[in-house]
Amino acid sequence: MMIMNTTRKQAGFTLVEIAIVLVIIGLLLGGILKGQQLINSARVRNMADQNSGVQAAYFGFIDRFRQIPGDMPGAAACAAIGSVVTGCGGTPVGGNQNGRIDTWVEAGAVWNHLSASGFLNGSYTGSGTTSAATYIAGPLAAPPAVPANAFQQAIMLAYTDDYEAGTGTAS
Repeated sequence: MMIMNTTRKQAGFTLVEIAIVLVIIGLLLGGILKGQQLINSARVRNMADQNSGVQAAYFGFIDRFRQIPGDMPGAAACAAIGSVVTGCGGTPVGGNQNGRIDTWVEAGAVWNHLSASGFLNGSYTGSGTTSAATYIAGPLAAPPAVPANAFQQAIMLAYTDDYEAGTGTAS
């Protein structure tokens, strides 16, 4: 009688191989998450810089024209800034000169007045912003009615009671 050696070689991964794969996956995930964090922090820094630029443009406009951008009546804006204001020769964008940016039309006109006067980079029409929905869609218009922030959301510089809901008394 002959006894045969029946040892079988088992197929599979060793614990060391599995550990190496897990370490590599962990490093990749850590790098991706860190990269996403860097992108978000860069966007936040961009928004802070953009905010400072808008503040400087706003106060520079007030200093030069003695009017609040957006609240300045359209005809006065055409006369002071020039024909680059949207609607000159027809119905120019502008406000009611009550000392506040308190309507959606004035909120859009802010960006047209600031860009037309050279205080803000870009070219924004400010036209068509008559409600919260049209204002929010402003950065997507061609040409854009209002600027967008680093997260591609409309920037608002206004006094209103319906920032989020899109309803309220502001017109």
